[in-house]
Amino acid sequence: MRTLILACLVVFTSKVTSAQSILLNYDSSGNRIERRESNPLPVQLSSFDISAAENSVLLVWTTTSEIYFSHFVIERSGDGINWLPLGELVSDGDGDQTSYYQFQDDNPLNGLSYYRLKMVDNNLTFTYSPIANIYTEGGTLLYPNPVEDILQVRNPASFVRFEVFGNDGRFLLDGNYEHMDGINLSHLTPGIYWIVLHRGDASRILKKIVKQ
Repeated sequence: MRTLILACLVVFTSKVTSAQSILLNYDSSGNRIERRESNPLPVQLSSFDISAAENSVLLVWTTTSEIYFSHFVIERSGDGINWLPLGELVSDGDGDQTSYYQFQDDNPLNGLSYYRLKMVDNNLTFTYSPIANIYTEGGTLLYPNPVEDILQVRNPASFVRFEVFGNDGRFLLDGNYEHMDGINLSHLTPGIYWIVLHRGDASRILKKIVKQ
């Protein structure tokens, strides 16, 4: 079953599983012995996705294990070199279980920008997620919004496919947008939904709509 793990231009998926620790022991003559051991990291990142939403950028990620893990720092860069923190999310995991997170950047940069997660454990040591980049642009509009039945897309020739997700991330329906006269949402119950529009160049746009 598909869930709301969406990317507009680039999707990065990673899994960081272990790190090396250095143990120092000494033999009977006092000579130092260095031994390296691989130990599990306190967090295992299983996915990290970003998408362009209406006037914002949405970051969604999951972990499959969190042990002695503290928090995430969400960082952004305009050049992939200089980074600034946008916010923090505390750990919601406990042991070997899947945890879901999301963060919305309501003031994204114009054009190309880069995002990453700084993952900090309880000892304040940290590691980074892979870097994801995205290009934000305006001009795409779904109407009417709120909608009762048929949702129209301005500049429809730019898109070849669509997907519809519930506000809880559940996949609901999809279809080829080519040769379609709008997206029929009449069978959905009132509420908030997310529409993913796929371009022919494999990029995607994420939009929030309200169903009446």
